[in-house]
Amino acid sequence: MSLTIHRVAPPSLLLLGVFLAAERAAAQTPCFDPGSSRQAVYFSAPNNNIACVVDFATGESRSVVAGGQGTNFKGLAVLFKGVGSGGGLSIVAASSTQTGDIQVFDCDDDGEQCVLRGVAAAFSQAKGVALDTFGNIAAVNDSRVLYVPRCITGDPLCPASGYGSNHGPLVVPGLSQLVDVRFVSNAIAVVAGALYNPGDVLVLGPGQLRAYKASELAGGALATSVLVANLPAGTTGKGLALFPKTGEAALTTKIPGELTR
Repeated sequence: MSLTIHRVAPPSLLLLGVFLAAERAAAQTPCFDPGSSRQAVYFSAPNNNIACVVDFATGESRSVVAGGQGTNFKGLAVLFKGVGSGGGLSIVAASSTQTGDIQVFDCDDDGEQCVLRGVAAAFSQAKGVALDTFGNIAAVNDSRVLYVPRCITGDPLCPASGYGSNHGPLVVPGLSQLVDVRFVSNAIAVVAGALYNPGDVLVLGPGQLRAYKASELAGGALATSVLVANLPAGTTGKGLALFPKTGEAALTTKIPGELTR
């Protein structure tokens, strides 16, 4: 089952994924084309593989990462860094194993040739991972959230992964179990009276969606908590995404005895 949570009104319906704008009508359709409007979707597969969807109608996909470190990628986030030198896509993937970590991959402009840049942080049993507009990382496991700021470009102390020190794992007020996490993008318009705005981070639990201040997360202690929505009775939250323009939250949920759809 899927739900859409509006920023200023009650919920309706949708799906989950990692979306980036792109479209191209060509013999060899790339994973990502920044000059067009086709939605680019990346997903993790068994054995720590990452692939992109090339054609939704036929189900065609293309592998971009084969056999990342460890096993069981659980969370995945993608950031477009621009075209040309220093641009392309950055993919961050979190491993859900007991001795898991958060791995960073750099990809070309087409989002296809991807190489491991390094490990951003160790984090056990991750369930979800997110990137903000500046490339900072948030990740959640069953009970904690981890914040990993991106290093300053050119800093000689910055590791090859592009990430150094981190904050956490931190307790998340109001939620005892965590499922997924997303930053509210700066590309989304500020709306007075909205339950969340740019500068916030959303955390999904099994029965609730809550908003927190990203500035507090970056400071190492979450204090401000806003209830965005209670999930319908009998459902369990499984995944979270945000519409890139409106900022509405799309949730996937599971009803006991039914397959998620």
